[in-house]
Amino acid sequence: MTASGQPANIVVVGAGIIGLTTAHALAEAGHAVVLQSAAFTPHTTSDVAAAIWFPFAAEPRDRVLAWSRSTYAAFEVAHQQNVPGVSFCEMKDLYDKQVEEPWWASAVPAWRRCNADELPADYKDGFGAQVPLVESSRYLEYLHGQLGKLGVVQRPGFVHRLADLEADVVVNCTGLGARSLCGDERVTPIRGVVVRTEVAPFNYSLADDEGPNALAYIVPRSDDCVLGGYAHYGSGVLEVQEHEADDIIRRCARLHPAVADLAVKEVVVGLRPGRSSVRVEADPADDRVVHNYGHGGSGFTVCWGCAAEVVDLVAGRIQ
Repeated sequence: MTASGQPANIVVVGAGIIGLTTAHALAEAGHAVVLQSAAFTPHTTSDVAAAIWFPFAAEPRDRVLAWSRSTYAAFEVAHQQNVPGVSFCEMKDLYDKQVEEPWWASAVPAWRRCNADELPADYKDGFGAQVPLVESSRYLEYLHGQLGKLGVVQRPGFVHRLADLEADVVVNCTGLGARSLCGDERVTPIRGVVVRTEVAPFNYSLADDEGPNALAYIVPRSDDCVLGGYAHYGSGVLEVQEHEADDIIRRCARLHPAVADLAVKEVVVGLRPGRSSVRVEADPADDRVVHNYGHGGSGFTVCWGCAAEVVDLVAGRIQ
């Protein structure tokens, strides 16, 4: 609400997972929200994501942990309410050496060290935790429906300048687009490639994010299995290269041999919005603008926590 007690008129720019959750949180807080974007699901980067809860390529860790913890709790509630596309699965994070507890451990209610017989060849340690698994396009479609119920106007259109938007507050959730929109050269693409296959014969996720097969991950879902991937920092190449699918399948098969026999449905490229630190802050140069971008590979892991912080930042802007 504004100082006069009236709802603030807010434009949220960007309709990936960050923009959708931000618009939802602001509308629930009583604001009049317009969501404007050049692309909507199923044509966003978020639609490509494997979308399992796991903090990846996002800093600083203390803020990421807080946002991840809040988002975990939000997905717990969503799962209890049978929200489409939201479930939980065991995620096993693998290492080729003995390591201390994972840095993300405090963000989950419980974790365990994997038994030796659970570890693939060449791996010496691993951690298991029950984490949210989001089937991205189903969940994004659900959020669009919820926004409609909350009265959020969803408006297609490319934004060239935030200053051109008529609103009490503008929230910038443009991901990679913030590089040109805000002149933020700290924003850089982190290119990923995923292979979608038929359903896997097991129901837990495996990941090697810094070991001999990195970056490799297997994410079984209800109607497919997502195999990844790559983290090409600074690459904006959207075309799949000839060798990439075979390379991903080969590395993932070292985590679980069964994936080598799964029929391939699709190979897709996505550009994660990387930044040296996630930017969730009020713009120091423009008192109408709040930023929420640069989440790297952690969009689905931190989205609700970041959205809640934006609500607080917006309240500070309009009082």
